[in-house]
Amino acid sequence: MFSGSVTDIEVARKAASSVLQAQALLGLVDGSMTTIATAQAQCDAGQLLLSITDRNYAVHSDRAIQVGVNEGAAMGGTIATYLAALPDSAGHYRRMIS
Repeated sequence: MFSGSVTDIEVARKAASSVLQAQALLGLVDGSMTTIATAQAQCDAGQLLLSITDRNYAVHSDRAIQVGVNEGAAMGGTIATYLAALPDSAGHYRRMIS
């Protein structure tokens, strides 16, 4: 659970950025946010539409969805409500590390 520590803030920011990346690249939409499994399945399916060299995004996004929930973001709403529970990335582009 998100404790407000510097480490938690950075991890939550990376998770939020990877979810935004999934929205932009993998077709993650509000309707995908019903459960962790549904959102991750959308990321995996969306990845198949990318070129073979770009198929590394789903692993980051799948992890980010779970990490965000671990940090206090809730499933069952929209991407915006999910992200609102996490600190934003302050303009930095980040993603979860493999």
